Amino acid sequence: MAPMKFVQTWDTVPGRKQEYAAFIAAEFLPAMKAAGVAVQSGWYTLFGGSPHIWVESLVQSLSEIDQALSQERTKEVLNRFLSLVSSYSSCVLEPLGWGTEAKEKGESRGDARIVQAWDELPGGRETLEAFVIQEYLPEMERIGLKPINSWRVLLGAGPRWILETTVSDVSIILNALGDKGYLRSMVKAEEVALRQQNRLLIRHRRFMKLLDDIYGRAMRSVSPDAFHSMVGPVEE
Repeated sequence: MAPMKFVQTWDTVPGRKQEYAAFIAAEFLPAMKAAGVAVQSGWYTLFGGSPHIWVESLVQSLSEIDQALSQERTKEVLNRFLSLVSSYSSCVLEPLGWGTEAKEKGESRGDARIVQAWDELPGGRETLEAFVIQEYLPEMERIGLKPINSWRVLLGAGPRWILETTVSDVSIILNALGDKGYLRSMVKAEEVALRQQNRLLIRHRRFMKLLDDIYGRAMRSVSPDAFHSMVGPVEE
């Protein structure tokens, strides 16, 4: 059975980044692991809105998440964590199987990801599903962005249906998204769905390298804790 995904998102709070970074490393990540929802990967949103920090845990059932979050230690850590971040939210995703291969290895281990999400029109799930499988997925594959995971939001806010494409480098996504055929497909998607959203994510380590490439010595003078706090210090 393909695993579910528990996603937590947030933004950092100005003036508390040192405290935040220390809390993430010393308490948040260990608490998540001890509760059985260890953080598997961390991402930073380059564009697509906030919250900017996005971390993922894989579980086999909804009951695993419920048991983890109901533990007193987990609740205590999350309550304190909420005082260090803003715009915290979470959701649970279950595999959908819209012509994709749900997995967390190989391609999904790339450094850049585009997450596309929609809600169906009232009574229009079959229409949206047919469009995605018959038209949208082939167009994505044509431009080199074959989605490898599809999800339904089981619990949480936001558009209900999600496609996830992970590639080796963000430039692959940026180059592909300028394709005219793909842009036409995006326009057509707006006719069969509501609340279309597109979010471009980059792994935290890749984001830090981009900052170093841009700012060089200036960024290297920043303390490690402050640097990690920009993207959430999730070691992989």
